[in-house]
Amino acid sequence: MLIIANHKIFSALLTMEISSATLCDRCREIPFLSLSCPTRGDLDRALNAKKHNRQHLLTRTLPLREKDSRETEVPSKVELGSLEKIERSAQSCELCALVWSVVQRQGGIYEGNVKIPSGDEMVCCIRTDPRFGYVTDSLMDGEGVCPDTLVLLCRMSMTVEAADNRWIPLAWFDQFAQACNPGVLLPPTTPVPINNRSAGEGMLFAGRKIPETVDLSLLRRWIEICDSEHENTCLLDVDDDITFDRIRMIDVRQRCIKTFENTSHTEIKYIALSYVWGRSQKVMLTKASKPDFERPGFFGQDLDVPQTIADALTLTEGLGIEYLWVDALCIVQDDTDDLKLQIGNAASIYHAASLTLVASSGLDCNAGLAGLRPGTRASSFKQQEVVVIPPGDEKFPSGLSLVTTCRSQRQNWPADYKIVDDDLDLSVWSSRGWTLQERVLSRRNLVFTDEQVVWVCDGGYFCEESCFEPPPSDKTTMSPFKTPLRVEPFGAVLKPSSMKSISGAVTRDWTSRRRFWEKYGRLVEMYTRRNFTYPGDMFDGFRGISAGFQTITGEELHWGHPRSRFELSLSWRSTYGLYRRAELSTLPMTSLNTRVGFPSWSWMGWKGQAEFEVTDERLETESPAIRCFVHKSESMDETVVVPVSRPNQGYMQAPEPLKRKTRVIGYGSDLREMNVLLSDIQKHSPTLHSRLHTIPNEHVLFFWASCASTTQFQLEVPPELLLKEKTPTIADWISQARPTIKNLDGGVVGSLDRMDDTEYWNLVLDEDRYDIGFVVVGRRHIPDLPQFPAMLLVLQVRWNGDGEVAERLNIGEIQEEAWLQDEKAEIRLVSLM
Repeated sequence: MLIIANHKIFSALLTMEISSATLCDRCREIPFLSLSCPTRGDLDRALNAKKHNRQHLLTRTLPLREKDSRETEVPSKVELGSLEKIERSAQSCELCALVWSVVQRQGGIYEGNVKIPSGDEMVCCIRTDPRFGYVTDSLMDGEGVCPDTLVLLCRMSMTVEAADNRWIPLAWFDQFAQACNPGVLLPPTTPVPINNRSAGEGMLFAGRKIPETVDLSLLRRWIEICDSEHENTCLLDVDDDITFDRIRMIDVRQRCIKTFENTSHTEIKYIALSYVWGRSQKVMLTKASKPDFERPGFFGQDLDVPQTIADALTLTEGLGIEYLWVDALCIVQDDTDDLKLQIGNAASIYHAASLTLVASSGLDCNAGLAGLRPGTRASSFKQQEVVVIPPGDEKFPSGLSLVTTCRSQRQNWPADYKIVDDDLDLSVWSSRGWTLQERVLSRRNLVFTDEQVVWVCDGGYFCEESCFEPPPSDKTTMSPFKTPLRVEPFGAVLKPSSMKSISGAVTRDWTSRRRFWEKYGRLVEMYTRRNFTYPGDMFDGFRGISAGFQTITGEELHWGHPRSRFELSLSWRSTYGLYRRAELSTLPMTSLNTRVGFPSWSWMGWKGQAEFEVTDERLETESPAIRCFVHKSESMDETVVVPVSRPNQGYMQAPEPLKRKTRVIGYGSDLREMNVLLSDIQKHSPTLHSRLHTIPNEHVLFFWASCASTTQFQLEVPPELLLKEKTPTIADWISQARPTIKNLDGGVVGSLDRMDDTEYWNLVLDEDRYDIGFVVVGRRHIPDLPQFPAMLLVLQVRWNGDGEVAERLNIGEIQEEAWLQDEKAEIRLVSLM
């Protein structure tokens, strides 16, 4: 009786401690259950439905239940009114106070630092449908909803919309609160609710309190989960023996550099550090400093290393791992041969690491690992909890609270902004060129952001702010690979914060050809958005990614272009404009073993975001109009000309549309059947022919193509592209017209991509120039839609002084009918460099 009485007293005290928040009338209309996380019962129902192939009978949103056509649809959007109304209501409504704090923290800014208008002309709307991720036990590498989704997880967001135009939000505060069990932010001395996970009730995969400093035992638990339960996804295959000819490591106990030669990855357990150098990176391994770096105790006693590296040494030792790899300290920075060797090993170094430590917070190498030491986490973020359904509620007995998340949205929407971007995506680390391959080559990543630590591996996603670890004693998984239940964030294929490694088991065994090319195109897009301290690093910063893709697919890349779809890949584009890359490669390369320029036909030869698409879907409506050849010279007297394309015979083999013939353009033969011989180059480009041995092998593309001068067409450019009055925002790019191509009668027959370079426009709009022309490289036609005319994909090029060599300037499209009417169009040998 005494035990029962004490339990009743405890429950009563608990209910008093965790009472429902005071909410305004508008906030009470929010369907909070749509934001709830699954209970053990929900998961059992979902798994049972999957077992009997009845998933389609259940709702995917919570609370999980059978679909009922008579059930009234719950609204996912609730209007709170203007920002001023939310600010006033925050005095009495706890949820409005939480929302207002989010607005204050993120600034209430949109579109290029323009303040959100005040007054009733703006309406703030709470959304409960933005999907953070899903619970699954599938290994499928998917971007959208996985077919084996058990439960969807949603988070609260808010849009700010113009009262007279509700279609496009002016501002978006995305996924700023998640569901949690009531009381997660209570002090440790407060009794824990009886309706919690350990009691077998309450919500799973819900929010939790973030400690002021990182709990290393939690990080070790994540490693243990991956070691014991992700054998099929994250651990290296027993046959995958990676041998390093030479590699250096920092011994974290001896605090010095050790060199290993002809060593298997199984003999070294190490962490690889991925971080931002910045201009503060002064400590580097050189030929002169190497003897000192190899002396035990040198780091920390005789040499103060940058804070990020110092923290990495402390963390590595705290996790019980013996070695740490840091590029600045493990590669001899003034030794060209060592640089080439280690950069060539990048794919193996990051892939073989026990884990990669990503230091994404701060601006440079002195930022440290946020949260490892007291007072180093972002002071602007304080978790807040609002109890919206108290424990003991009749419909949801465990109760439900909302707790703020770590998501820190940008305070404006630049042209390249994406709503799905996370804190990691928006960090300085994510803007640097080298860090992308470091991230995507790694099987397991421990990511330190400003506000929390995140674990991303091929088999799971964990974070400090949410209980995403597998439920205790979970033996109900249906996966044939015995993978535990896990949370998979949406967009994992596309986002650095959660994407899988490009050469791991999930990508190798579960990525379709379609998904592969989508992922590759997205990687090119992300990579070209990034910056280099030394712009000539553009090729080397992508070498590891190229090697990783080639390992799993056999696909060979040439300057970032797949050989199996090479001609199709030449018609890559850009939405936001480009600048020509003038710098030479930082390191010696190519057959000449010297620093070389970047070819204009490759996206690597340009600065700015490139859009690279060679998917099967594109092949349904487009086909190349050319066949490219390149030269290979062993000496002045030994030169051969060979095709660039090399068909892939594996599952990456191109479908039939790539093999079909392109419609004849003006003449009686298919240009893709015309070979380029060395004698052709000698005849049509004698000067170029005489110096081929001085040009890197496979640097110049030779092909027969239909060509026309731009004097046969007129260009009309939107004034805003030329005026440069302000930095364009995403809204500007959406509404801005593309430059148009007109025939000599003034009729619009095509368009060009936008370009952001004033020098480019001065060049192509100069009416006295006769060295600018168009070259047909492909054709697009949709037979089922006759109202859309066939279009030719054309490169805009500039010919050199003697007309032998062309350089890409831009890309566009011209109606095939208009092109065929140009009597001066001719077939000629193009040498594109």
